[in-house]
Amino acid sequence: MIDLYLEQVVSACGKVTQEPLAAAWIVGSLATDDFSATHSDIDLLVVARDSLLHETKKELAQALDHRV
Repeated sequence: MIDLYLEQVVSACGKVTQEPLAAAWIVGSLATDDFSATHSDIDLLVVARDSLLHETKKELAQALDHRV
């Protein structure tokens, strides 16, 4: 389930930026093996290949916003 979520995030980033990411890292509790499926969120650090325009950053924020 986590793998699918990560794939979806990376895919969404690529669709907005129109190019693959330079890198993506899992950070936080999932990276330190302290993750709890019932209490933890998933923290990611993604790096674009080039500088992003402000508008593109806003589009990324909207594409990745999944507040309930």
